[in-house]
Amino acid sequence: MRGSTATMGGRLALTVMTVFIIASVLVVMLVRDQLRTHVLHDARERADLLVTRSLAIHSYFNKELKPELFGLTGPVLDEDAFVPSWMSSTYAIRRIGSHADQDSANYYYKECAIDARSPENEADAHEAAFLRILNADPTVQEESGIREIDGEQVFYLLKRGETMEESCLRCHSTPEAAPAEMVAYYGPDRSFGRWEGQVVSAISIRIPVDVAYAEADVVAGRLSGLLLVLLIAVLTVMVAWVRRNAVRPLATMASGARAITDGTKSLREGFGVRGPREVEEVGLAFDALAVELDERITELENAYAALAASSSTRERFLTNLSHELRTPLNSIIGFSDMMLVGHAGPLTDEQRLQLGMVMSSGQHLLRLVEELLEYSAVRAGAVVVTPVDFRPCEVVMGVVRMFEPTASEKGLTLTMGECAHDYTAVTDRFKVEQILINLVGNAVKFTGSGSVTVSPRTDGPDLVVEVEDTGPGIPGEQLTSVFEEFHQVTGDTRIKPTGTGLGLTIARELARMLGGDITLQSAVGEVTVFTLRVPLKYADSA
Repeated sequence: MRGSTATMGGRLALTVMTVFIIASVLVVMLVRDQLRTHVLHDARERADLLVTRSLAIHSYFNKELKPELFGLTGPVLDEDAFVPSWMSSTYAIRRIGSHADQDSANYYYKECAIDARSPENEADAHEAAFLRILNADPTVQEESGIREIDGEQVFYLLKRGETMEESCLRCHSTPEAAPAEMVAYYGPDRSFGRWEGQVVSAISIRIPVDVAYAEADVVAGRLSGLLLVLLIAVLTVMVAWVRRNAVRPLATMASGARAITDGTKSLREGFGVRGPREVEEVGLAFDALAVELDERITELENAYAALAASSSTRERFLTNLSHELRTPLNSIIGFSDMMLVGHAGPLTDEQRLQLGMVMSSGQHLLRLVEELLEYSAVRAGAVVVTPVDFRPCEVVMGVVRMFEPTASEKGLTLTMGECAHDYTAVTDRFKVEQILINLVGNAVKFTGSGSVTVSPRTDGPDLVVEVEDTGPGIPGEQLTSVFEEFHQVTGDTRIKPTGTGLGLTIARELARMLGGDITLQSAVGEVTVFTLRVPLKYADSA
């Protein structure tokens, strides 16, 4: 019982642990993904702030500061003059960022351009591809995601930057039209050849997420440890509770059932289950069921004993009665035969007729007695199988010839199918013959007109004999009961049943003794076919 309890508790613990581990893994993965999503959200917010600041500075420089300064400095500055601190908004933003952003080392910011005037702003391959997309599709505003750059994962944001305006073409159309000081400052080769409406820059921001991801993984790891400790605590409590309140009562019930099965414990003793209220209610229900079952078993045993005694009494009665009847019947038949042949003197025709009826009735009664004796012997297991070597065709032919006079008197055609005489059987010839006498005799008796056909053949290792008749047929509801003892077929009311109703019962029992069986196919108004199938070689013939 302890081993069973431990096994059940172990299986329960393993099941709970498996479910809890799967749930914990799912929770940890969900938390980690949520933390990483939060990291990306924070990076996006930070990038949006940088973009907003940059665009605000550009807007302020281009729309407010530069026009006003150009108006103030126009009378004093030569038209070829160039002051990058207020004439170039990109230069100003770069300088403002170097003064304002204390943590600029933790992110990447660039106003990138293809053929940028300052090499610091030159777009890399990915940024240049985005700029080409902006000029090809005006609806595109930005691109963002996660990239790996130099072995580091970063969140990147590329956003549409400045669009070339007419007022800016003086500095970006040709070197000849640009201020001489600007050309001297940047050189005559970069950032020229622009046109109005061209997207010339994009804001590129990259924020590393490796560190933030690592922090999210640390939090997820700590959560995993917490869940593991919680799992062990919950599992310990649960296994202890279930073992006490469920596993042990079930083990007690199983042990009690085995004891009852082995006979070491009575059903009336019950199972003795103890535990929570629900478990005790189940145990009490099983105890009540066991008591009820014990009472039913006792009733069945008493009924079986009474039935066995009744059956034994009946068998003894039939055997004794048959023996007691056979001797006087043989005497009656013998004396009738002697009187018919004239041993007691001459007889009148009326006397001869009456003696013939006595002798016929005696013979019929003797056959009934012989059937009862044979049935009693079969039921008592006193019938012995005696295998001999014989030709089945000769036995079948002998049975057919035996019933030819009776069939002829009724106007029936009794025929035997073709039979190969070159095979033999090693089984009980007398019992095979007795079975066929019952089958053919029944067919002739219950067939009012038409024919009876007996067809022997072999089917592999078996001898098969089919007895087919054109009688009235057997109702479907009686097909399963024709082999029952004392049963009389009542398909045709014009034919009065005679005999004990044991012929088919004895025939099937004998067929099964020989390792075979008898089957039946019939219906009212159709032919009836009884099929005998027995092995050609009796199993114990060796």
